[in-house]
Amino acid sequence: MVKAPKGVNGITFFRGKMFAVSWTMHEVYELDPTGKAAPKPFGLSYSFTALDGIEVLDDGTFIVSDFVGNKICAIAPDRKGIRTLATLKTPADIGLDRTRSLLYVPQFEHKRVVVYRLRRE
Repeated sequence: MVKAPKGVNGITFFRGKMFAVSWTMHEVYELDPTGKAAPKPFGLSYSFTALDGIEVLDDGTFIVSDFVGNKICAIAPDRKGIRTLATLKTPADIGLDRTRSLLYVPQFEHKRVVVYRLRRE
């Protein structure tokens, strides 16, 4: 069993590490997939309202969806800088197609999926 924060919602794996977002704690966490260590918060809860989805790009940038905050954000690989990539109503859990550099964002209340092409830098 993995130790997770209250309200854990979206999860992803990247380079052998596990990451999650919490809907109720408004935070991003690194989790220990062995279940031994406690979740490590990024310390960014002040920036979010209700996190739903998380993915990690090849360069280590985190992409998260804030369902109630109506935004998709990028978190720098150092886990400090945050920028809003898009604003849209009720972005739910997200999916990443690495091969085609596409980010899929379901809009829960609009019953559609918005697709963004990610720039490769």
